Amino acid sequence: MNNIELSESGNKLAEEIDRLACDYHIKSDQHEILKWEASILWAKSKDLIEDCGLLETLKDSTLLSKWGSYLVKEIPEVAIKVEEFHQHYNRIKSR
Repeated sequence: MNNIELSESGNKLAEEIDRLACDYHIKSDQHEILKWEASILWAKSKDLIEDCGLLETLKDSTLLSKWGSYLVKEIPEVAIKVEEFHQHYNRIKSR
């Protein structure tokens, strides 16, 4: 998978997660975790195309963090896609 393909995949995944966040109360941890994750995916997708770098707060997945661990159990199929995206991103950026 090249940078453009991964960026497009990341943007689609971010949109999916952003929509999923709407299923939770706006003040809930689930909503905040998913909104942060969508922002991280969009930032990484942009970085793949523009090589603009990332803010420190956008480097690590919130969904895959300790904070999001209980949410992973609720949405395992989404968590798998998120983990795969981050793994591909890290491989590309480590070259």
